[in-house]
Amino acid sequence: MTGALDGLAAYPATAGTPALREAILERVADRFGITVRALKGRGRSPNLAGARRIAVHLLKILGDASYSEIGTLLGNRSHSTMVHAHQTLQADLGRDPHLQSAVQQLARELGQV
Repeated sequence: MTGALDGLAAYPATAGTPALREAILERVADRFGITVRALKGRGRSPNLAGARRIAVHLLKILGDASYSEIGTLLGNRSHSTMVHAHQTLQADLGRDPHLQSAVQQLARELGQV
């Protein structure tokens, strides 16, 4: 996971802004071929759930959002659901180099927003 965080400190001026948070949601939705509405919705398909976990991770790391704020952004989900999603993704990052690469690429792209 360390690699997924490389260079993120280079973007403090936009961290936590509503524009960056929306950009994160839009970029993740685009990467997975879904809509932001679906990302925020109640769907539980593996594609949606995976995209949502990545969005939680990026919102936490780049968007400087609390789990409660992330839950609100993603369809009024609970704090504990967001904690679980983030922990699940962190574990997956340690096991899957392809996932780690995809998250790193999204973080780099978002750094240019």
